[in-house]
Amino acid sequence: FFWSYFESTKEKELFIEHKFRDMEDEVKTLDEVAQIAAQDAILISLNQDIIKALKKRDRKRLLELTNNFLKSLQKTFPYRYYVHYHLPGAISLLRCWKPEKYGDDISSFRKMVVWVQKTGEPTWGIELGRVGLAVRGVAPIIDKEKGKRVVIGSVEVFFDLGEVLKFGSNLSSHKGIYFRP
Repeated sequence: FFWSYFESTKEKELFIEHKFRDMEDEVKTLDEVAQIAAQDAILISLNQDIIKALKKRDRKRLLELTNNFLKSLQKTFPYRYYVHYHLPGAISLLRCWKPEKYGDDISSFRKMVVWVQKTGEPTWGIELGRVGLAVRGVAPIIDKEKGKRVVIGSVEVFFDLGEVLKFGSNLSSHKGIYFRP
């Protein structure tokens, strides 16, 4: 029925080509949002006060530092920021939006966090977490002790995928998911 709407094969081909271009634009937009999340996670991970607080497992100080950082960012970005700190082994240390929930092992389903902690390199993409699908950026938190780079944890910045899809005019028409290889 749908294809009978088009009068010619050429119209069908143009329609398909247009849809593929829309999908490419959507993936680029999701990738751009994910890269912003990764860049912000990297900024947080380089903050010496954050590194000190993480080493001490000082959740209160991490929350204070993060909230100060987010106040300025939130004014310039249309999505709500979520920040999550992890200890080695992908153990949740602090969910800044829900500080009372921590200590759980997320390694079985948070492969981005596991990968970042294993490689010491940041990454970004879309991944399922306890709050659902989200556009995420994860960065290692590295302590440089005695000339060595030691991953002491990781930080993740993410945005709700549904919110990102609603905000983008083209994004809501396609339900594809982008994962960074």
